Amino acid sequence: MNGKGKFTYADGNVYEGDIKDDNMHGKGKYTFAIGNVYEGDFQDVNYHGKGKYIYVNGNVYEGDFQDNKRNGKGIECRSDGTVVHDGDWKDDTACVSVTSTSTSFLEG
Repeated sequence: MNGKGKFTYADGNVYEGDIKDDNMHGKGKYTFAIGNVYEGDFQDVNYHGKGKYIYVNGNVYEGDFQDNKRNGKGIECRSDGTVVHDGDWKDDTACVSVTSTSTSFLEG
């Protein structure tokens, strides 16, 4: 099947969007039975490209995905709007730079 379509899975998850060769591919929305929602780009069944993931607790991540993981630029906010991380992500982990303010001296 190719074009637009809807898949409803036995576990209650639902996909609506573009389909290529019977798989999620292109723009779409995946709603988990528990309430989480991903909406954005899919490539060969995976979240891949630009997208938005809304967690059941109201937190939201919007940005880049690669192979179902947050990778690239993105922002995650809590349900109250507080920013958790705005910047780079690698394999679902926020990349945080650490700088040192201490200075050490060697005696010689």
